[in-house]
Amino acid sequence: MKIGAGWIKESKDGKGRYMSCVISLPFLGELAFTMYRVTKKDKDSSPDYEIHWYDSKKSKAVSAGMPDKFEDNIPF
Repeated sequence: MKIGAGWIKESKDGKGRYMSCVISLPFLGELAFTMYRVTKKDKDSSPDYEIHWYDSKKSKAVSAGMPDKFEDNIPF
């Protein structure tokens, strides 16, 4: 059963590419989020990717919370 989808997008400010995703969950509704690769890792246990939730009804929120720089090599 398919519960969502993801799209690789280019940022408007030229920072690189990121993954924009939407998951539909029964009883909870739609969950929209962005995922991007972390470029500054403080230690080995730091995450390789960060995921940020955003309100899918407000398109400007997609860029909110994005890092200053991120790698555009999404491995999937």
